Amino acid sequence: MIELAVAAALACALLAAVVLRPELAVMGLGVFLFVQSALIRLDVIPNEVRDLISRTDEVVLLMLVLRMAVFDLMRRKVSILLPLWMLAAFSVFGAASAIANGVSPMPAALGLYLTLKAGMWTYVGYHLLVDQRTVVLYAHVLGGLFIGAVLVAALQFVGVSLPWAPHTRPLSGEIAATSIFNQHTVFGSALTVAAGLGVLALRLPGERRAGVALLAVSALGIFLSSVRRVFVSLPAAAAVVVTLLPEGERRALGRQVVRLRRPAVMALVAVGLLAFAVLIGPRLARLAASAWDQYVVDLASRDRFQLYEGAVRLLSDSPLLGRGPGTYGSYPTVVFGSPAYAEVGVILRDGLKMGAPYASLAGEYGLYGVIAFGAFVILLLRELLPIARGYAGSVAGALAVAGIFMLVDISIESFVHVTYANSFIAFFVFSGIGAAISMHRAGEGGEPWDHRLVGTAPRVLATGAAVGLIMLLVPAVLVLS
Repeated sequence: MIELAVAAALACALLAAVVLRPELAVMGLGVFLFVQSALIRLDVIPNEVRDLISRTDEVVLLMLVLRMAVFDLMRRKVSILLPLWMLAAFSVFGAASAIANGVSPMPAALGLYLTLKAGMWTYVGYHLLVDQRTVVLYAHVLGGLFIGAVLVAALQFVGVSLPWAPHTRPLSGEIAATSIFNQHTVFGSALTVAAGLGVLALRLPGERRAGVALLAVSALGIFLSSVRRVFVSLPAAAAVVVTLLPEGERRALGRQVVRLRRPAVMALVAVGLLAFAVLIGPRLARLAASAWDQYVVDLASRDRFQLYEGAVRLLSDSPLLGRGPGTYGSYPTVVFGSPAYAEVGVILRDGLKMGAPYASLAGEYGLYGVIAFGAFVILLLRELLPIARGYAGSVAGALAVAGIFMLVDISIESFVHVTYANSFIAFFVFSGIGAAISMHRAGEGGEPWDHRLVGTAPRVLATGAAVGLIMLLVPAVLVLS
């Protein structure tokens, strides 16, 4: 009875926050996602409680979308971005595919909802009323949370006993830190958001030291997690961002590179490369060798290769509409089961069925769905490009650059890992993109950022409190255990 009363009280408080202060609800949810990640993969917590915790963000998302849609209708001011119209078309194709294939309503609805999550967070972010100071302060909170997560990973790596155990890679034998996320792949993907946050800070005058520090922290965390795909996706995203720099900034960057040719600097670089080769090189070499064996030598036996092969067969049977939402390579197939795997000869355990998002997208929604979802991503990039190029040094421009960086990263990662439907990634990436477009259109955040708007004390307090929250999770989870 007490548990029900507490749950009811929390639900009422959540509903009040969503209706009255959606901006606070969204920022609170961002912090909650770190706590959620620390709890949902711990076996000591009952499955029912973990399921409730893991679904909380999706319930909040639905509440936020409904709240903002109702308020739009009440004001008779319905504003929907062009990229979201592409997702509306995508949902129509998905519904048609479900009807044509006779897919049950529950898996079809869940499959559609998870695929549309990125667009829904974009819609929410676009309707948020936030100012520059709030964005920068919240970025410091998030930076502190990531610093805390990497500290936990470092403790794992050196052998400290924690509620979350590190992972040992079966082929290379490398220890992979999992931090509070309790899965090294999830931890590695989360750190791409930290890298995007670092890019955001680099684009703001007066915040660049914080950006460099956060990029260094995220690089350390990625190294400890040993997630290999981000060694491809993040450099590609960084290369795209460099091409977006104004010509003057590119020339300044070139001059800085030229300065590296000085003898003293070259000597320091040589020492750094030598230390890198001795301390880090062997680990990276083993990871590269295992990646070569898995994705080149033994590619045909990999679960992801089988999923892509199966998707091609599903497309050959129904090229335009696919097999139907929630039937292949997505979470509903784990919950409800699906005959589609047997139909194409793919036999995998549940934990391996969601490792190829693009195969799932093509197999479930067909060419119509792939084109509509691709148009959504491309149109988002088209929205962000003029903001990124035309508002250098502003909060809106920095959010746009970080959004482009993250879109490139997750689009590459999605070949082998769930990103667009991942609650953690979808929340931070797409609510941030929506906020960038909203600030630009409202004329807020377009002027160059003045770092004096946020004093030293608030910065230190926000970052320190966030680090402390993560470190407090350790004894809290030990008590739960």
